[in-house]
Amino acid sequence: MIGIVSMCRSARTLLSLALVGVCLIPTGCSVIRQGGESSSVSGPPAAAWPDVRAGGSTTARPGCDPFPGAPRPGGRFTVAAIDSVSSRHAPVPRNRAERLVFAQLYETLVRVDCAGNILPGLAVTWTCTPDSSTWVFTLRPGAKFWDGTPVTVPEVRESWRRAQTGCPVQGPRDPWTWLDAGAATVRAVDARRLSITLPEPQGNFPLLLAHPAFAVAGERKGWIWPVGSGPARLGPGTPQPLPDLECRPNRHHPRAPIWDALTFRMLPTDDPRDLVEAGCDLLPAYTLQDSLFYAALPGFTVTPLPATRSYLLLCPPHWNPAEVGRWSAPLGAEGLPAMVTSVTMGSWDKLVVPGPSPTACPQLRGPTSAPSAAPLAWHLADKKLGVDTLAYPTGDPAARQMAEYLAARLDQPVRLVPLEKDPLAFALQWQMTGAGILAVDQAYPTGCLQLASLIGSIGWLQDLLPHAAALTRDSLAEADRTSGPRPSAIGALTTGGAVRCLGITHAWLAIHGRPAGIRLAFDGTPWLEGWGELDAPPPPDVPVP
Repeated sequence: MIGIVSMCRSARTLLSLALVGVCLIPTGCSVIRQGGESSSVSGPPAAAWPDVRAGGSTTARPGCDPFPGAPRPGGRFTVAAIDSVSSRHAPVPRNRAERLVFAQLYETLVRVDCAGNILPGLAVTWTCTPDSSTWVFTLRPGAKFWDGTPVTVPEVRESWRRAQTGCPVQGPRDPWTWLDAGAATVRAVDARRLSITLPEPQGNFPLLLAHPAFAVAGERKGWIWPVGSGPARLGPGTPQPLPDLECRPNRHHPRAPIWDALTFRMLPTDDPRDLVEAGCDLLPAYTLQDSLFYAALPGFTVTPLPATRSYLLLCPPHWNPAEVGRWSAPLGAEGLPAMVTSVTMGSWDKLVVPGPSPTACPQLRGPTSAPSAAPLAWHLADKKLGVDTLAYPTGDPAARQMAEYLAARLDQPVRLVPLEKDPLAFALQWQMTGAGILAVDQAYPTGCLQLASLIGSIGWLQDLLPHAAALTRDSLAEADRTSGPRPSAIGALTTGGAVRCLGITHAWLAIHGRPAGIRLAFDGTPWLEGWGELDAPPPPDVPVP
């Protein structure tokens, strides 16, 4: 994780990068004064923020309600987790398996679902001052940890302080950039009300608190796992997964699960046959081949999740700014989806500025990463990175296919170098490679925060458009449509420039039986408290003529 220091850029420069944010996750910034099950995140007109998660459509995000219908209570279910899960990391996840497990065990103050609706979590209401600079969150009446002790505001603050000082988070930028849990501006009004005063007004501030880094947990003597307040619970003697982690319903919770037991089975394997043979009922699939394998099995339902991973081609301008377009020249107008076979990929090629107003993306104010020495453990010096190197994330079949496609079609020899996530981000930030493919997962529920996360870790992005804050959406779109001279600042980030959106991808869920009641978080993580078999008779068998 790249460190964050207090080196602030002007809002004018930061807003100029907003056109990249649409590649990540487009959404609106709105004032939300009170939470409730019917509250939702509104946004600006569709023309300003096309929903690239739906392939450019402004209709409802597909895949948000994959298992409709009423579930039947009861049952014992087993979920496959293909990464390691450790109690030492709880409640802040470090990989996809921990995100899945911890989402059932621990709560944030607010939740944001797949469709962008903001819902109560540990907090049931939230209000703000007229200028949206101070927010007060009221905890759920009777909220309790697994051990029966009440969840209080001091426990929330202490949990956040531990996470801020000791727990790395998913994504390239630490969400604590926007909130210091140890500051006097985060204070207890009383045992159930938490007041947060921000350095500048933030009309959609509650959305930040849906990030998993803000999950609340307490430390208890004699407990192996930190105690949580989520719908699922563990016991004081629950061990580390060896390989199973069995959860029970948390009867203190208003959304207590309807199932009898939920077991997470840790199976770090690339072979889907191992997961089926292990008796798993829910299996995540991250490649198209795995999804097709599950779909061919009797009794399994395979459903696509919403697109939550974006791929960007970044060409650091340090090497030769006049030639950065050579890396993306083989892409053409449509990008790469047609040749990527390991996943299902959608494309878009229109970059949109959200507007010059400082209120369009207020989260873009903030520090960026400072130069530092790469950890020796990464052995980046041994990789011999340079101007003719194309780096990509290791273990990502789609990124490897994209890199191979580009390398085969460039006019000069290119070295392909796979790197782990943190070394890759470091190499791109400090322009150690000619180009790189970056996979950006949806770590935040808004495009503003996603964009701020990206430019906070790759600072040179902020310098590409030093004067573009004055541009409007229409002027940029018009510049894209014409073949005449364009300002160099615009050309730097349009097709063939230093940043190119390659595509968006999704994963799948394979589930045995006839499931119902599963809901999805904003990043596609399943909420499993409502999981059950569909409470309806199966369709009658149709005779084969």
